[in-house]
Amino acid sequence: MLEVDQKHEYEAMQPPVQSSSSKLAMAVGGIGTHVLAFVIFLMMYFVLSDFNGGTAPLEWGSFLLHPLLMTLAFGFFSPIGTVVYGSYERLFRMDHASAKVVHMAVQG
Repeated sequence: MLEVDQKHEYEAMQPPVQSSSSKLAMAVGGIGTHVLAFVIFLMMYFVLSDFNGGTAPLEWGSFLLHPLLMTLAFGFFSPIGTVVYGSYERLFRMDHASAKVVHMAVQG
């Protein structure tokens, strides 16, 4: 009984996505975030590779690995995790528990 009440309380807190234009805006924003996060990571990877003389900056102990991993964390996983938590429930009809699991997997 308590779980049902909590679910209804959670659903009451969620703003409904009513119009198709708001769904479209949410989808475009979510897709754009995924694409931009990937582009940012690739740009950083190629800039660091060029700076490193054409070799990948993936050698453990290399200073260039640090900005690459920071870009991966804050430029890739952070925005995608935010979009997952905010829009996957509404766009893909994912239940709240599943959205939390995906969010946790991306955010760590």
